[in-house]
This record gives sequence, structure tokens and C-alpha cells, in this order.
Amino acid sequence: INFSCFLLGFIQSPGFRPTFKYFHWSVSLFGCIWCLALALVIDAPMAVFTVALFCILLYYNHKMTEKQKDWGDVFDSVKYN
Repeated sequence: INFSCFLLGFIQSPGFRPTFKYFHWSVSLFGCIWCLALALVIDAPMAVFTVALFCILLYYNHKMTEKQKDWGDVFDSVKYN
């Protein structure tokens, strides 16, 4: 959640409207780093395994959902005008 809030706040996404008055993206980044550091302190092998598994699944999801976009050609647009 912290990483998601960091990314949305950092890129200034128009759909992201936090209700907390004093929100800043740097606090979310600090929270994400703090959580990762605590996970490494508590159980380093499991934390590394979990982060690696997350990265592998994210890559797999990206490859499976990547599709070729067909924008058509110029003659298709003439049909609809």
C-alpha cells in the first residue's frame, strides 16, 4: 500500500486524491522502505523469497497481458467518416 501511494503521489496521478490533509509522497516511500527493512530484520530468507516471488509473478503477469495493438489503417477510418 505504501509503495502504491508513493507511485501515485510521485507521478501526480489525477485519479489519486488522498483525503489526508498533509499527504506527501516521501512519507509513503519511507513507509515502504521501513516495512521492507523490518521484514529483512525479522526473517531475511523469507523476505527475500517473497520479494523475488512477487517480482517473478509481476513479470509473468506483464508478459501474459502484453498484446499487440491493432490501430487499423487509413482506409478503415475512411469507412467510418
